Amino acid sequence: MALELWMVKNHLTINTAKTQVIAFGSRAAAGESIAADIVNSLRIGQTTLKRINKVRNLGVGMDTSLSW
Repeated sequence: MALELWMVKNHLTINTAKTQVIAFGSRAAAGESIAADIVNSLRIGQTTLKRINKVRNLGVGMDTSLSW
């Protein structure tokens, strides 16, 4: 909710079709059910964000445990 309000206040929009979420942490922390439940339920408006395990940013690939 806070993100949505901030975006409206600053006249910004987000393409929820392209937005994904990744949670970084140790392998043990990544498997915790509480953290997984939170990440799996992140929403913007009516859209639940897709959870991914690997991301590529500026040519650098990373996974949830921050290995390259």
